[in-house]
Amino acid sequence: MPFDTFYRLKKDKQMRIIDAIIDEMALHSYEHITISNIVRQANIPRGSFYQYFSGTADLFEFMYHYIAKLKMAYMEPLLSRNEDSPFLDRFLELYMLGIQFAKDHPRLMAVGQKMVVSDYYKTNDYIRKGNDMAISLFQSMIESDQKKGTIRPEIDPTLLAKMLLETLTRLSIDYVDQNNDLFNNLEKAVRQMVDILKKGIEPHV
Repeated sequence: MPFDTFYRLKKDKQMRIIDAIIDEMALHSYEHITISNIVRQANIPRGSFYQYFSGTADLFEFMYHYIAKLKMAYMEPLLSRNEDSPFLDRFLELYMLGIQFAKDHPRLMAVGQKMVVSDYYKTNDYIRKGNDMAISLFQSMIESDQKKGTIRPEIDPTLLAKMLLETLTRLSIDYVDQNNDLFNNLEKAVRQMVDILKKGIEPHV
């Protein structure tokens, strides 16, 4: 994460640097980020950059946190709602909010897609902790439904939460790669996935 010197900058300079980071990370995965491009666009000396960030690992973790914070603000009204709707319905609503977030922030979506295909993403402890938090959220919602009797008690909540997170990540990567009517196709795929989970795959008589 950035040094305190970054947070002490004036807001307009902070945003200028953030915009430059977003533009660079929207084009390149972690392994190909070029700091010289960022300092050139942000119009700051290279030495100043290292007063704010220790290197590309800092940039990666900062941007992950930056996107996650904005996305959580999007989802907070739903997460804080006290309601009895089933887990899969809330899960679907959360994901639809995620799609709306991507529509409203296309540059951040591009950054996120470059992040998840990076080898660094798969091995980074900071990212793993973020994924663990998402799994924990889903797990608690699943366990709540198990207590209500709306999800079978023998289902492992952690396993189901991990399956959902991994499947969504894979779907997002696949549909972005296709880049053809992205949001509609992704929404249809997620809705079908939820429908399969609700009804199973065997025909009902």
